Amino acid sequence: MKTFIQTALIAMATLTATCVDPAARLDEFYENSEPLRVEVVVGPCAGQVDISGEFLLAVATVVRPPNPILFGATFTIDSASWTIEVSMRSLSNEGREPVGDTFVATSPVAADGTFTLDFGEITVPGAANPIIPDVDATATLILAGCTNGIGFSCGTADGQIISPASLPLTGSTYAAIAVDAEELPTAEPVAACPE
Repeated sequence: MKTFIQTALIAMATLTATCVDPAARLDEFYENSEPLRVEVVVGPCAGQVDISGEFLLAVATVVRPPNPILFGATFTIDSASWTIEVSMRSLSNEGREPVGDTFVATSPVAADGTFTLDFGEITVPGAANPIIPDVDATATLILAGCTNGIGFSCGTADGQIISPASLPLTGSTYAAIAVDAEELPTAEPVAACPE
């Protein structure tokens, strides 16, 4: 019996001496992995980023923020001249099918990633109007945002609703998230920058 107890005590002492400290290992991993970590940039503009791709773009108007107007958009960045071109079409309320005209705007991209896209006068067909369905809406539209990070852009939407009523768009917001064609009909839209 004495030999058994001595053996057990020696085994416990050996295990205690060789036991790994999980907290210390985690600290070591965190310190060693720092050069490999990627920072996801959202919110404030942080620099020029090539965000070229297909997006679901949502504009939350001051008229009715919970019902954003949706667009299928293509963002194209020319990294040689740092200009951005956005081409977009309204998406129908039912099925999110492209409807109506294509709207295009271009802008230089500043060193901090900011840009201002002036689309001029646009018309959102009634089929894509979530505020007053089946009624065409005409407005001037200016999007001011930045290349927040790959797959995301957000900022303010400004301009003037011309019809069916005359209202300023000041205070409206927009956001665009990268999607592929299969995701477009069901992707959850984002219509403003993160808090």
